[in-house]
Amino acid sequence: MKALAPMRLATLTPLLVLCSCAAPEAVQRAAPRPAPSPPVHSLLNNVPSNAVSVLYVNYQHLRGDWKKVLDAGEPPKQRREQQGFVESEDVDHAVTCALGESASPDNLSLYDGRFRDAAMEASRIGSSGDLPRYRDAAMWGTDGQAIAKLSAKRVGVGTRVGLQASIDVAADVAEPLTAETWFTEANERMTLAWPAVRRVGIELTAKATGPMRQRLESALPEAKALRWFSARAGGTDEFDLVALGQAETAEGAQALVYALAARAEQWAGRPQARFMGLSGVLQAIHFDHQGTLAKATLHINASEWRSLKQRFSELLAFLRKRQSQSEGSGRK
Repeated sequence: MKALAPMRLATLTPLLVLCSCAAPEAVQRAAPRPAPSPPVHSLLNNVPSNAVSVLYVNYQHLRGDWKKVLDAGEPPKQRREQQGFVESEDVDHAVTCALGESASPDNLSLYDGRFRDAAMEASRIGSSGDLPRYRDAAMWGTDGQAIAKLSAKRVGVGTRVGLQASIDVAADVAEPLTAETWFTEANERMTLAWPAVRRVGIELTAKATGPMRQRLESALPEAKALRWFSARAGGTDEFDLVALGQAETAEGAQALVYALAARAEQWAGRPQARFMGLSGVLQAIHFDHQGTLAKATLHINASEWRSLKQRFSELLAFLRKRQSQSEGSGRK
């Protein structure tokens, strides 16, 4: 894969001054703020406002375009026994989030798809206990892990507190994540940066606070400058990746971009990256920053993406086989 040109730092864009003619005593009105960008999927409208990270997965898209990678994942039988449904077969869209800024946040996953009450109730989670209905939603499991039937085509899995919080949001008695300033900003920035013609496969958006900031800083010290970050990947025949990070200062964004570029170059030279066919991918990432926003983009053409998908599926199948062999030898 041909690497992109070396990292280019964005220059400051001149301000465009809009001038209009009016009568001397006319009142000058500010231009109305454009309507906020909608989230990538309506499931995000049911995520509680205290979520600090949210992962969206478009399984409907992945089944069609990334099927080989999905097929090489966790065996469907194990997922069905655990929760009564399988993401790669029964779910079209999903969001998974962490609620609260503690080291052990409440977990919550919301799914749109096709579900059977009997299968969820008979699963390991569902059969572990009985819970009372909450705002007419049926719930099975325990306080620590439960399943809730939210509607005919929507279910939730997580702690009882997390599920109840999501049900409150859906009932309009609690604020959603999509009303939070930091998430709105991240979503609008990503909407502008993302190629409009590309289908979204996966998106991760997170607020860099508390334990999240500590984890980021331990992986990359320059990441301590972040307020939030967001990454989106997708495409059909081709593949695109856009990652954004909002720093506290322009200096922080610049330092983060340089650190990420150096780390990508370092990883590209490792034998593991060459073995997995990722050296060219890492070299093709374009890093940039503008003001306090750090940005990384990657585009992979159709032929290269087909080759990578095949390689990923082979690696996952190999790891799955090794895991099965290890589990089999452990039972002997």
